[in-house]
Amino acid sequence: NVLNISTIYSNIESLDFSPWDPLVKNLSMLLPGHQPDFGMIIKEQLGLTFSGGGMTPTILGEGFIIGGKFFVFLEVFCLTYILMTAYNQFRKNPSLRHQILYIILAQWSVLSLIRGIGNVLVNALFDIIIVLLLIPSVHSSELVREEQVNCDA
Repeated sequence: NVLNISTIYSNIESLDFSPWDPLVKNLSMLLPGHQPDFGMIIKEQLGLTFSGGGMTPTILGEGFIIGGKFFVFLEVFCLTYILMTAYNQFRKNPSLRHQILYIILAQWSVLSLIRGIGNVLVNALFDIIIVLLLIPSVHSSELVREEQVNCDA
């Protein structure tokens, strides 16, 4: 909400974390034991006491924390470039693997707009690794031909 944004923006200088903390803290949640996510760290450092989770920054807030206004632009540009490249790869090679990877990246990019890249990256990495390991790279046209052969028999 607007009050939270105002609180963070006016106190950004008083927060004690390094520029890459949004990504590092969220990836550290993969380690055993209790690992607070970056949203909880922001909430604690601002002294906020509302019930529920933390103050998870959006992709814009995360970019501002990492490297200021320029990094906000750079982060959104890179995300758009990755999504565009994945779409073009899918168009060139319409395999089931590329189709699923594109869907995962599209979902990841939409979620990162509201939850930040660091928060979404953990789940997206698991999804991508599973797809790369378990789904063979077969063209969808080959799958259609196989189904036609099986139906004709």
